[in-house]
Amino acid sequence: MSVLNDVVRRGVEVTARGVEVALSLPRIALALERLADTSDDIRRVVNGLDKEDIDVARETRVADEESREVEAAARQHARPQAPQ
Repeated sequence: MSVLNDVVRRGVEVTARGVEVALSLPRIALALERLADTSDDIRRVVNGLDKEDIDVARETRVADEESREVEAAARQHARPQAPQ
C-alpha cells in the first residue's frame, strides 16, 4: 500500500508543479514582451546616434571610470593604517 501512496503523492506533486508553471506562463510572456519592447527602443536610439554622439558617450565613460579610480584611491589612502 505504501508504494501506491508514494505514486499518488508524486502524482499530486507533479500536478501541483504543472499548475504553478502554467500559472507563471502569462507573467513570463509579459516579461518577454517588455524585454522585446526595451530592445526595440534601444535599437531605435542606437540607430539614431551619429559618430559625435558615440564619441561623447565614450569620453563620458572614460571620465566616469577615471573618477571612480580616483575616488577608490582616495578612500584607500583615507583608511587608518593599523599599527605595525
